[in-house]
Amino acid sequence: MRSTSGSPSHGTAMSAASVVLLGTGSPRPSPDRAQPAQLVEFGADRFLVDCGDGVTTQLQRAGYDPAGVTKLFITHLHWDHVLGYAPLVWGGWSLGRRSLEVWGPPGTRRMHETLFEDLYRPDVEWIRQYGYPRSGIDDIKVREVGEGRIYDRDGVRVDAVRVSHPVITYAYRFSSGGATIVFSGDTAECDELVRCAHGADLLVQDACACRSRLYDDARSKRIRDALIGFHASPEQAGRMAQRAGVGRLVCTHLLPGADEDEVHAEATSAYRGEVVVGRDLMRLDV
Repeated sequence: MRSTSGSPSHGTAMSAASVVLLGTGSPRPSPDRAQPAQLVEFGADRFLVDCGDGVTTQLQRAGYDPAGVTKLFITHLHWDHVLGYAPLVWGGWSLGRRSLEVWGPPGTRRMHETLFEDLYRPDVEWIRQYGYPRSGIDDIKVREVGEGRIYDRDGVRVDAVRVSHPVITYAYRFSSGGATIVFSGDTAECDELVRCAHGADLLVQDACACRSRLYDDARSKRIRDALIGFHASPEQAGRMAQRAGVGRLVCTHLLPGADEDEVHAEATSAYRGEVVVGRDLMRLDV
């Protein structure tokens, strides 16, 4: 990793690959952490992974034009990972985006059609009378995926591996030009994630269920015990990263009030490599 700056370095020499953490939070609202979303770049190719609430604004804060995001990969359909989908579609289209491709688990097409064939159809037709074209809104390509290779173009490959969560959830492994980046999605500790992340340069990992002052009282400890059934703790994130032999680990999907020092200490107790506690708009060069 060559940089962990807060914004992209437009106009300067680019690394082989980079990730911008647009949202490092959770379902619980926080002024400091938006809901889950990440932008991965391989040269001029950009891919959005998940689209939690506020993702369109976060793209702009990070210095990106939402109209330039034309490829979206959704790990799963829990609301905190897709609540920003409609604003992303609307915002990019209104700014000039003329194509969009979406990959996601079963149910992704139904989500899209419910929003843009049913709920927002009158709005689409009303806006079009002012000169907006159908391209970029009526021809969005939605692909529901399974495990295996789901993308292979221009030297960029994406593989999907199902991980452990109450709904169908995929970790995505992006590879290009010798750089490999894995996004875990939401998952408990599992062998499938270790397999997906094997040898990756960077693992962006759900580490929601941390041991911290968030869970001091009996009720909160019960909540953590429930979370650990379908989310990883930082220690478990570290253990999976260590088993997979990844180059660097990024802990994300953090609850409001999570102590970053505690998250870091817990992850490093199980992983001997570099641990980064993710923050919104952090850039990670590979």
